[in-house]
Amino acid sequence: MKRCFWMLLVALFCLPALRAQNLVIGARVADLKVSEYVVGQQPDDNRPVLVEFFFSASEPSRKRIPVLDDLARRQAGKVSVVLLSREGADKIVPLFEGTNYAFAVALDDEGKTFDAYGVKFVPFSVLLDAKGRVLWFGNSSRLTSQDLDGLLAK
Repeated sequence: MKRCFWMLLVALFCLPALRAQNLVIGARVADLKVSEYVVGQQPDDNRPVLVEFFFSASEPSRKRIPVLDDLARRQAGKVSVVLLSREGADKIVPLFEGTNYAFAVALDDEGKTFDAYGVKFVPFSVLLDAKGRVLWFGNSSRLTSQDLDGLLAK
């Protein structure tokens, strides 16, 4: 009986993690709610977008910056890459000011996109087609340029 209790307790604690994101492959998702683009420009509506959810205090998120830059350069013209943070401009602008990254940096000050997409951890990315449907989502450290090519070819 004691063993069943512990198994039930562990299952209850793990349940929220199973529903970490509100996304389904192929489903249309809420539009990006961006208060401001602090680096780069709003992505072209006619191409897929890779949205990287970012938090400046997260070391894994910061380590993704050069990888995202490389990915954005390799995929230039095929995919727009947007790094999205729910932090204020006072924290984000100094990190990217004067840089020449190939991706845009945007602010989700009110956290509407983070909430709509159900983002609970970073690094996390969502690849959307030109119509706003989810092609891929997950831990962005597992997404390579070759993976992206394969996803876009479908």
